[in-house]
Amino acid sequence: MATLNQPSDFYDAIAQELEHRLATDVAVKSYGDFSPAEAIDATVLIEFGQIAPAPRNHDGRTGHQCEITLHAVMGRQRQRAELDAINLAAALQQVVNENLWQLPYRQADLPRDIQADPSLFKAGAEGYEAWGVRFRQCIYLGPSLLEDDPVVRDVWLAVTPPADVDDPDQYDEIPPSD
Repeated sequence: MATLNQPSDFYDAIAQELEHRLATDVAVKSYGDFSPAEAIDATVLIEFGQIAPAPRNHDGRTGHQCEITLHAVMGRQRQRAELDAINLAAALQQVVNENLWQLPYRQADLPRDIQADPSLFKAGAEGYEAWGVRFRQCIYLGPSLLEDDPVVRDVWLAVTPPADVDDPDQYDEIPPSD
């Protein structure tokens, strides 16, 4: 993926990775798109719960601490809906653990504070069971504010601190190794 410029780019990266890593019969959707009437098959709902400012990273990108919940939803038509929801939540925890969502390490820290708890619920034959996998992850938006690393042309060495740091005679040049 290219540079993260906004939180929705992070959402897209999570959705792509989940679609790639989970079984083909698991749908991945936005929490806002959830319709209880569609809770028949296994579904993962991505919910951004909070986004807070975070310090800039080492290359100057703006930091944002995201709190995300992945809801593992199972329709009650399944014989063991509650256990299937727990199993999907455990699979989600494995995917979340140490996942950068195919993003450059300069734009995403490792997830932390990963936990799963009962989540959404609706009783009855048309109902559903769900467990939520919550985690926090810091992302860094925008391009790097640093220029590319400069090419090192010469290296100079002084064994003891020189009396005059500006005097080139106080240093010995280390020849390049080829």
